[in-house]
Amino acid sequence: MTVQLIRSLTAAVVVATAVTFVSPVFGAQKPYDLYRQVESLINQWHPEEALSILEDLRDSAEQDPLRYLAEARVAFNLGLYDQAIAHLETMRGITGNLSAYADFVELASATAERTSGMVGQRSERFEVWVKPGPDQLLATFALETLEASLDFYDKFLDLAPPDNVYPIRVEIYPAVRDFVAVSTLTEKEVETSHTVALCKFNRLMIVSPRRMALGYRWRDTLSHELAHFLLSRKTRNRLPLWLHEGIAKFTERGWQEPD
Repeated sequence: MTVQLIRSLTAAVVVATAVTFVSPVFGAQKPYDLYRQVESLINQWHPEEALSILEDLRDSAEQDPLRYLAEARVAFNLGLYDQAIAHLETMRGITGNLSAYADFVELASATAERTSGMVGQRSERFEVWVKPGPDQLLATFALETLEASLDFYDKFLDLAPPDNVYPIRVEIYPAVRDFVAVSTLTEKEVETSHTVALCKFNRLMIVSPRRMALGYRWRDTLSHELAHFLLSRKTRNRLPLWLHEGIAKFTERGWQEPD
């Protein structure tokens, strides 16, 4: 958990880049200020709260590139990857190029590509996405684990989010290379840190245990990542790293050992 957690805690969205252009519509600060509010909410792990700000941007900055950048970032963090790509393409049509946002464009494109064809399975508060095939078997057990984990975390730490946050998105990747492509980590970082799971961009992501020679405790790992998700939301991404990881590690088996 070391490499990815440090990155996700220091900046919940590491691909965020400074806005370097001025609104061509207003030449003023309003679209920029609204965009910064959206950016702040995403970095606090509350992208759903940015939806109302997007309404203001749509009304006041219809052809401003900042509107479409904000739309793309919110859509991406809500798991609407194709919508994020569409907004970026609209932005490209206005600005001519997206070179200043190459990292985000690359990440959004890679995520849309790697999740294409995934199918979702729902429980009351979670949605697990997986490629059709043998990994679909994992979804039932993943949902069982996550529901029990959320009950545990809410009972003992009061961490359940409000209803408008559900379903919490979970993605199971069939290969390490797919996981690397959507994680912003390099293949070397994943290999040296033995990273198989990540809580980032308002969702949980893991590598299928069938890709490991001896498997791994993937259900405890899901519970561990859920702790990071809930703690990030509850504290608006202000919890110290040592406490974040300590709580997640100490409680990751609470879903099956609540006492």
